Amino acid sequence: MADNTLECKEKQEVGTSLKQLRCRFHDTEEYSIFCKDCKDFMCFKCLGQLHQKHDFSQLQDAEEDIRKEMEVQLFENKYAEQLSALSDKLSQNRKKLAYSEKRLKNEIRTSVEQMKHKIDLSEENLLSELRITFESSQTTLQDEEIHITNLQTEIDNVDVNKLHEYSVSHITNILSAIKLCSTKYDTIDNQPIPGFTPTIEFSIGNLVLMTSGNCDACALPLPSFSNISTQTDYFEDSDTEWFDAEDREEDDIIESSSDEITDEYPIKLQMSQDITVISKIVPTSEKTLG
Repeated sequence: MADNTLECKEKQEVGTSLKQLRCRFHDTEEYSIFCKDCKDFMCFKCLGQLHQKHDFSQLQDAEEDIRKEMEVQLFENKYAEQLSALSDKLSQNRKKLAYSEKRLKNEIRTSVEQMKHKIDLSEENLLSELRITFESSQTTLQDEEIHITNLQTEIDNVDVNKLHEYSVSHITNILSAIKLCSTKYDTIDNQPIPGFTPTIEFSIGNLVLMTSGNCDACALPLPSFSNISTQTDYFEDSDTEWFDAEDREEDDIIESSSDEITDEYPIKLQMSQDITVISKIVPTSEKTLG
């Protein structure tokens, strides 16, 4: 008795669980038509899209056809074959995803290591240039200090009480040398001081979604690229000067590639959405630092 009650309860649950016959193609619609040619269910939106010139009936009038279709599926074990094939495909897709994740991690790390190497080379070049520049300035200062010391020694040897004994040309040379030292100092003092302006004008790559064709021409940007912020003035307060690029009027937007970024107004990009899927990295243009 208890077994019969449980069986009836299970049948009732199965019968009531299918009350909401939502269309699998149109979430807002319900199944209302049965296609006798395709042995499939549809809503009114499907009618003009997928089943033109087919033989139809109202869903409530197709009970016999529906039960017969289920009987065929069970008798010929078609549903098991179909679900098994889908399960195999899902398993293959999982393996592909795992392989793609591992491959992309290696690509990212390789790209980052290459960029690190280029940054290290850029650092060496900048430090070498800095050393040469300061060594040249130090040499100039040292030579001028020696010249002033020698001139001061020469002036100290001049006896003011015997000044009339020195030739005018000798005195003129000394006075001219003093004025020349002042001129050289002014020139040295007005020399531009070496400085350093950091720039970040490179990218290790972009994250994109690839279509089934698996070609670069079919690459689609990830959704995270649809919302970026841009700051045109490098020295403005980043808390107050950010604006959403997508809020700008089309007439005011001037697009430029990464190769067109200027030193005066470097462009910063700020991603505000979480990235959940990475299919491929497409390298973009690179520029050295400094």
